[in-house]
Amino acid sequence: MMPPMTSHPGWPRRIVQPAQAPSVETLAGSGQGWLWLDGAQDADLEEKVVALTPGFDHHWLWRDTAWAYSSPGYRHGPLLTWVNADLLQRFVEDWAPRQMGVLIFASDDAHASPHLQALHQMLAPDGLPLRFNLTATRQLEELCEGLAPHRLSEWFGPIRGVIWRTADADGAQWLRIDLPDSDAAAPVSAYDDPYTLHDADEDAINQASFEWFMRETVRRFLSPDLAATDPAAHAKLLRQLSIFATEAGEIGLVIERDVRHYIGLRLRFPQQPFEKDTELRTILAQQTVPGLQRLHHAEQRLNQIHAVSASGLAT
Repeated sequence: MMPPMTSHPGWPRRIVQPAQAPSVETLAGSGQGWLWLDGAQDADLEEKVVALTPGFDHHWLWRDTAWAYSSPGYRHGPLLTWVNADLLQRFVEDWAPRQMGVLIFASDDAHASPHLQALHQMLAPDGLPLRFNLTATRQLEELCEGLAPHRLSEWFGPIRGVIWRTADADGAQWLRIDLPDSDAAAPVSAYDDPYTLHDADEDAINQASFEWFMRETVRRFLSPDLAATDPAAHAKLLRQLSIFATEAGEIGLVIERDVRHYIGLRLRFPQQPFEKDTELRTILAQQTVPGLQRLHHAEQRLNQIHAVSASGLAT
């Protein structure tokens, strides 16, 4: 039986904040802005940047590094360019929706460039390399939310702020993180060493990943204005989502797709079959069967129960 309903805080962001689409006006006072753009996603990226900016205020971050001489080459890495009004408009209307880059703030690129060069990978606590790309906006958000403040300052180094747009599938929201000035930035000579995650970092990032998943689940299943129009119903549903996610783990569902499918079934169908129907409970408990297969069989059983109930017959 489900425990009695109590209020639930949800899974709010703590560090990353919603933002407006950046404009010349909204960026005033934020410091020097730079666009970090992913050359791997557009073979003509440099030509498009040059067409929108005078001079040579751009450079490929991997040029003249070891990565420039390995496949696929420096033009498949990041391009850093000083931002102007035309570039910003292209970023807002095209590059950001395509997950091609982020807007960063730094005092100058003398320290930012070598730091950004090194951000394409990090090391797990066991020493294994982890690929990273600033355009992986979910991963970026999880790192920002999970790392402790001093570790986040170390990771960002001379970068004082970042603005990005989430993917359309994730709700297409502009997000921003601002970092205070600190002494945590590594000296330029240290940028050749990959950033190494500690065990505590990994645990915190895993928790941030779960919270991201739950925020996305809330977005998919709950009306966006429910918290304002019916706070009690909203709080009740948050508590239910938390319980259903825990149940999914207890029956061995680990893939996010499967956990969300299970939550959807719990929201669609009454509580009683999940407690009382032996066949349904047996289906869900068969952890040797792939999760998605179990869920399809469970949904068939729930539909059978619903059909019988609707016809007025006893099961």
